[in-house]
Amino acid sequence: MQKKLLETKTISFNGTNCEVKYFRQRDLDGDVIYSSEVTFREDDKMILDGSSLGNLQQKVNLVLPASIYSRVVAGILEVA
Repeated sequence: MQKKLLETKTISFNGTNCEVKYFRQRDLDGDVIYSSEVTFREDDKMILDGSSLGNLQQKVNLVLPASIYSRVVAGILEVA
């Protein structure tokens, strides 16, 4: 069940850059699982999973703006 890094990219939203890493791994049944790790700050990360890489990328694009906004409202993250 070793994770394989597929892609690392930076996504920018309203002046805030987040690093996103996409991974693929197999579960105990041999099914493929995709996950992503979004880094807002070094001590603030979000993990999402999906059934396919395309599904996961879409999920990241949908969830990321709300996640950034909620961190800004809470005073955890500053917008540039």
